[in-house]
Amino acid sequence: MRYSQYCNEKIGQRGHLWQGRFYSCPLDGVHLYMAMRYVERNPVRARIVEKAEDYTWSSAASHVRGIDNPILSIAAIDDWDKYLDITEEEEEEGKWGQHPIFRRKNRVLSPFSRITFIISAILIDYSSLFLRLRISGHTC
Repeated sequence: MRYSQYCNEKIGQRGHLWQGRFYSCPLDGVHLYMAMRYVERNPVRARIVEKAEDYTWSSAASHVRGIDNPILSIAAIDDWDKYLDITEEEEEEGKWGQHPIFRRKNRVLSPFSRITFIISAILIDYSSLFLRLRISGHTC
C-alpha cells in the first residue's frame, strides 16, 4: 500500500496526500502586499525567528534592505522593516488570511481584488490572444 493510501485510511480521508493544502487566486496590488506580509511573517508566527527578515528562506530580508527584483517591485511599501514588524495584536486585527471571503475565493480560484483589476486582466488576456492569432496568420 502506498504511503498516501495508508495515511488516508488512517485518518479517513480521500485523494492525494496534500490535496486541498495549497490554493491560489489572482491578487491585485493591495491584496498582493497583504499576502506577502502574511507569508513573510509565517516564521515569526511559528516562533522560528524574532524578525521576518532573519529567516533564511524568506524574501523579507531583501525587501527590508531595499533590494529590488524584476518580478515584484518593493517600491509600493515605504518602510518594509516597519511593515513586517507588527505586534501579534495588530496581526490578529488584520487576520485577512483567515477571512471567510478570502478562504472561499481561494477554494474556487476566483480573484481577490477590485473589479477594475479583474476587467483589466481580462482585457490584457484577450488582447494577447488576438495578437497571437494575428501573428500566426489566423483571423477572428
